[in-house]
Amino acid sequence: MKPKYTIKQRKSLKKKAWTVFSLFIRTRDKFTCITCGKSKPDVAIHAGHFCHNREDFNVSNIHAQCMVCNWRKKGNMRVYTIRMVEWYGLDYVKELMLCEQNKPKLESAEYYLKIINDYQLDN
Repeated sequence: MKPKYTIKQRKSLKKKAWTVFSLFIRTRDKFTCITCGKSKPDVAIHAGHFCHNREDFNVSNIHAQCMVCNWRKKGNMRVYTIRMVEWYGLDYVKELMLCEQNKPKLESAEYYLKIINDYQLDN
């Protein structure tokens, strides 16, 4: 029988999964902003969503972004969209944008544990 996880425990696992996944994304993208090209150590690098608050663990929805593009420019979406179309094609980007119609949801603990396991970088 699967162990039962409380909502609080699942939220905690989601936070840990995001920490692990975010580092994976920033490392994959060599800590270089997808939208302006700046990189560490000159700027703080985040893991920025193309489709916000949805598809949080989709590797093609999340890319390295500097703090200015991600927060101050609210994702710098014009440039982000151009990059997404260049890399993934217009049809995929249109499909991904449909996810914004979905409500965000708290996934199962097992889902978050798998993310942690799959994307944990070896130290």
